[in-house]
Amino acid sequence: MIIEFFSTGMLSFTYADLKRQDRKRIARVAFNTGDQQLESWLRAFTELRNKCAHYTRLYFWRFTTVPRQPRDGRWKMDNSLFSQLYMLSRMHPNQHSWRKEISRLEGIIQLYQPYMGRSHLGFPRDWKALLSPEGCACGIQ
Repeated sequence: MIIEFFSTGMLSFTYADLKRQDRKRIARVAFNTGDQQLESWLRAFTELRNKCAHYTRLYFWRFTTVPRQPRDGRWKMDNSLFSQLYMLSRMHPNQHSWRKEISRLEGIIQLYQPYMGRSHLGFPRDWKALLSPEGCACGIQ
């Protein structure tokens, strides 16, 4: 498909320009969510991707795009890195590989713990449970 060649920004804009009925179907079938929520997630994902691609530090950073609240209501979305990761946890297509990423993230947090705490990233105390796919009504398999 041609969409494989899209940048994340182009994907976000293309989704936003689709007919509403098409956006609703994609959001429901692919992510078990609403079209406006998915549109905000794609905008937030684009901002996160751009920060990472340009080596922007992510601690003590506040994003301009706040992803819309997921239906599960387990976390109140804000402009922190944790909210961006929470959104990604709801979009990730594979439970097994997502769990591996959580383990890698835990190792990175432990490695840099002497220099920055979880709070610098907007991470709550129960961050691993919140990012886990268990109990998520989101299409992760």
